[in-house]
Amino acid sequence: NIYMETHSAQVGEIVDMLGANNIIKDDAPGASDVRIPFNLEYIAQSNPDMIFVSLMGDQEKTKSA
Repeated sequence: NIYMETHSAQVGEIVDMLGANNIIKDDAPGASDVRIPFNLEYIAQSNPDMIFVSLMGDQEKTKSA
């Protein structure tokens, strides 16, 4: 599964510590959760300069998928 992480998630906190902007706003559907389902349209609409990706699990299996 692919998720976007909110400000309350560990990756969300790392993004904040790096001084970056998490595109998930407080009024986004599910923003009160730690993770929300990946939504390509939401990302495209936000038009971010870069995307921070964090992998969980076996990296080799993830790369081959």
